[in-house]
Amino acid sequence: MPYKLSPGTRVLKMRRISRDSEDSSALARQAEALDGAVGESRFDVVGDVEDSFISGAVRPEERPGLGRWMREPLWYEWDAIMVTSLDRITRNQTHWEMFADKCYQGGKDVICLDDPALDITPGNGRMIAYIKATQAQEYREAIVQKRRNQTQYYRDECLWGGGTWPFGYRPVLTEYQGRQRYKLLIDRVTGPLIREAYERIAEQGWSMSRLCQDWNERGVLTSQDYRRSVNGAEKKAGVKTAVKGSKWTTSTLGKMLKKPILKGSPCTRASRFFVTEFLFDGLIPSSVTRNSTSCRRRYRHWVGIVPESSPMHLPWRACSIVRAAGRCTRTARSGS
Repeated sequence: MPYKLSPGTRVLKMRRISRDSEDSSALARQAEALDGAVGESRFDVVGDVEDSFISGAVRPEERPGLGRWMREPLWYEWDAIMVTSLDRITRNQTHWEMFADKCYQGGKDVICLDDPALDITPGNGRMIAYIKATQAQEYREAIVQKRRNQTQYYRDECLWGGGTWPFGYRPVLTEYQGRQRYKLLIDRVTGPLIREAYERIAEQGWSMSRLCQDWNERGVLTSQDYRRSVNGAEKKAGVKTAVKGSKWTTSTLGKMLKKPILKGSPCTRASRFFVTEFLFDGLIPSSVTRNSTSCRRRYRHWVGIVPESSPMHLPWRACSIVRAAGRCTRTARSGS
């Protein structure tokens, strides 16, 4: 028997992958190793925890899977936690120290498949585990720094580093220094929609709700549905392609129009921009005094804007419009 625990010990199997550098097959490999160890040692499995795409920097108690087993009543349902390696529990030395101390105080053990001799009972055993946790943290920090350096490189070179591309743009594969790289270019379908939204709201006085209603009636796909339709048309593998038929709301539209990338960014430096600085700032909510309720109410009455629950309920240009009509004397802090 590779472990000091006796058959019949209540074991909690725990698997985790980080969003930083791993793929989903890591969960399957961990499950296979844990199942083999449980069968060989004849432990009683009381739970199988899976924390998918959870960074090793997140405290064990705060994870959706493991966190439940660290609190009552599930805390009393297991005697030992089994992992393939120590960094599956955490990649933070402080978090490990707290986790190991809680397990030690609660009479629980840690089974680490790549280190069967690991024992947190004696003080030197916890110290050795602490050193391993420190190494895991250094590895995680190295990964984070590597990704930051890569992101900065892409920005400096006007390249797209991947991920969810913003509405209005489209990643296009281009030749760059002898390699195939992606750049963000204005999309022929959604690009004009962005310009239309800014002109109607900032220049023609449309409310957010009116624009959402218009786009929904015209069948304009939301940003998520449009990306899925593009993925389906290009037959991309491993991505979602089913169009859900979701509708535009003032919340989703407001979040989209507030993204600074729409007025230009290092990723789009080579492209023409959608809006001028004036149009973009005309939609960004300004910091207004807390007692300006009457100003906001008058503006909503004048322009027909959406309720205050919307993130776009009071652009600075709003007070300019109302002041021009002689209906408000307040001044926005970041306005004209």
